[in-house]
Amino acid sequence: MVQGGGVPDSIDRPKQYVQRRCDEAAKLAKIIGDLKKRKINRESSILGNFRQLSTNSELESLPILCLSAGTSHLPQLMSEDGLPIWESLACASYLAEHHGLFQDVYVETTSYDTIGNAYFARTTHADVNGWRHILVITSEFHLRRTKTIFDWIFLLCDNEVRNGNEYQLFYLSTPNIGLPKDVVEARKEREAKSEQMVREKVIPRYQTLRGVWLFLNKSHALHTASKLVERAKGKRDTSASDAVKKKLW
Repeated sequence: MVQGGGVPDSIDRPKQYVQRRCDEAAKLAKIIGDLKKRKINRESSILGNFRQLSTNSELESLPILCLSAGTSHLPQLMSEDGLPIWESLACASYLAEHHGLFQDVYVETTSYDTIGNAYFARTTHADVNGWRHILVITSEFHLRRTKTIFDWIFLLCDNEVRNGNEYQLFYLSTPNIGLPKDVVEARKEREAKSEQMVREKVIPRYQTLRGVWLFLNKSHALHTASKLVERAKGKRDTSASDAVKKKLW
């Protein structure tokens, strides 16, 4: 799973630091593809801790799920025919254009933050496809909060062990390329505050997928119907949580 981040510059040009995330996903997909084609021993150290990702013999290649519709803080990039170019779509286009990956690349186009990334990745894609060994790729500045949230959604919420079919999550960080040092430091500070809030205040309150669904659809500014109507009418949301207001999500 490749985290989106920032409004793309064009259909096949996500932000530079997001491109690095895509590059790492492409490298791993090609390694696993070669393992299957050449029937190399899957215990090869080349995959290190991620070798379990290649153990499903029914898969011809490694599925890559690009995450995120966009951000709530900036306007969407629009296509010539007036449709939004999702962050995940730009990642998929980059993978096709720069790595020749067309098959088994998918897009998640519902979420606008990391909680949404994890929730819709699980409920819309992973649960129904039986994807149980998952590698999440994001930038170094974003990794800690990403791990806290994905571990919560995938490992804590409604994750009873069913015949050994529980989730196993792995994480890979990529360099913060393309971001000035002061921006990275500011992002790290904000990320740390948000991670603490999620860990201390949100996770203890919502420990089921149903609970997270209620949070998204009754409290979240980008998923709650009434808040979306107000936003569309040009009214500022005055009832969103402080976390959403402060852009900590």
